[in-house]
Amino acid sequence: MASILRAGRLLRGVSRWNVAEFDGSRSLGLFQSCTAWRHKSSNSSNSKLNKHLKEEAEVVIIGGGVLGTSIAYHLAKQGQKDVVLLEKSELTAGSTWHADVGFHKPGTLRLCSSPERMDEAKYQMQRQGWHKAPQWLVTPDEIAKMHPLLKVDDILGGMFNPGDGHIDPYSLTQALAIGARKYGADLYMPAPVTGLNYRADGLWDVHTEHGTIKAKEVVNAAGFWAHEVGRMAGHELPLAAIHHQYIVTSTIPEVAALKHELPVIRDLEGSFYCRQERQGLLLGPYEHEAKMKIQEECC
Repeated sequence: MASILRAGRLLRGVSRWNVAEFDGSRSLGLFQSCTAWRHKSSNSSNSKLNKHLKEEAEVVIIGGGVLGTSIAYHLAKQGQKDVVLLEKSELTAGSTWHADVGFHKPGTLRLCSSPERMDEAKYQMQRQGWHKAPQWLVTPDEIAKMHPLLKVDDILGGMFNPGDGHIDPYSLTQALAIGARKYGADLYMPAPVTGLNYRADGLWDVHTEHGTIKAKEVVNAAGFWAHEVGRMAGHELPLAAIHHQYIVTSTIPEVAALKHELPVIRDLEGSFYCRQERQGLLLGPYEHEAKMKIQEECC
């Protein structure tokens, strides 16, 4: 809650927020660009597979998120044959490969509200000698021009990176999936993986609710469920899912009136990020007492 209160104090001249949703674990479904967070679970063994499951593959990728579809796309594009992706629920396919994936590049403002944070930013700038990046230090006045809704009274300065941005993960996943299919990869859904067995001949048996695939290589791209997939293969991965909460507002008149997209704000002192979401704001706080939850379902 402290992060949210600090964010509220930093934003000036903003009318009362009409908060649309306050829980990163729930479905938003508020804006078209937010459909990425919808998760349609399909755990029934009676779920119909989208096509007949093949018996053998060179590579089986477990998980149909951004990472899994990206791996499938790039492997298939480079000529890898028999690439299979297994997704536990649904992967919505689009109609065009060159779809807009909602990429925005307004840059990122890292706020410094203490001398220690300013020293940290200056240290980051010193890394320019061996790690070139288009970024520079900015004054409170420059910050106010970049983000006119911010109060800069308590801000000593900041660091701006014009190359940073954000992307719609749903549209990106969809586009990568279409590209993977275009180059010959097979995507199966809903196909929850129920077990993994390493064979004496060096191959893997990947068990699903719809049958077993013999695979030469298996890629764990299960995201939240990567820990459980690792256990199936006999490995304990040091991963745990943490409940992330965020706020998405409806239209804010002051945001709608702006002539440019606001840069993404990163406030390390308050432990939150804030960016423009259409004509409103998306605020993500990182609280000190986060809720940790192990997902019982597997992928």
